[in-house]
Amino acid sequence: MEKEKNATSWFDITTDGNKVVAKLKDAKGNDDFYKYGIYTLKVNVSLNIPDNATQEQMAELKKQWKEHGHYDESKNIVTENNTAKTIIDGNSSTTNQVTTKVEGPEKTVSDADESNVTNNTVRSLADDWTYSITEKVAKGADEKYTSFVFKDPIEECMKINSVKVKDNNGNDVSDWFNITTDNNHLLMQLMQDIAKKHGLRCLLHEKPFAFDNIHQQPRNILARFLQMH
Repeated sequence: MEKEKNATSWFDITTDGNKVVAKLKDAKGNDDFYKYGIYTLKVNVSLNIPDNATQEQMAELKKQWKEHGHYDESKNIVTENNTAKTIIDGNSSTTNQVTTKVEGPEKTVSDADESNVTNNTVRSLADDWTYSITEKVAKGADEKYTSFVFKDPIEECMKINSVKVKDNNGNDVSDWFNITTDNNHLLMQLMQDIAKKHGLRCLLHEKPFAFDNIHQQPRNILARFLQMH
């Protein structure tokens, strides 16, 4: 006898909305069913997000998630809770609850005396600081991305000193990306030949990208402006 059995064909599986029901077709007549002691229903899911969703669509989705209690806007995390039931000869039993947290990209800022914080204070107009945006990529994923892009609009009162992409081991992989700036709007797009060559697998688990910036106005002019306001 097989140690493991794919018994999907023994069940009528239906979905009503998002309610999944798997009912054994012939509980009395299927003798093979009783040869195996444990059965597991596996339901593969993902967030229902349209392909190439626009910013407006994402904003509407986040609004819905927040209304349903799934979305923590301050942490950019979606939380989904789930329980299930088994019903045997009319006797219903409920499983434990499982919780899945879906983390969005994270942005932090660092300077000479603060690292990876969300609220930063610089001590001098001459100081520079670094924004870091981190996005997680599935390791060894079979389904590859069609594109991978970072965007960040930087205030016009700042100057972009440098832009780098690093993996979670600190390796500089900036040459994998086409990096452009348009009026301080930063765009970093993974080059197609690199994506195809590496299948994004060598992106490992996390890919932060960081750039340094300082005020672009002359320091004496900015100082006088700040004193006046």
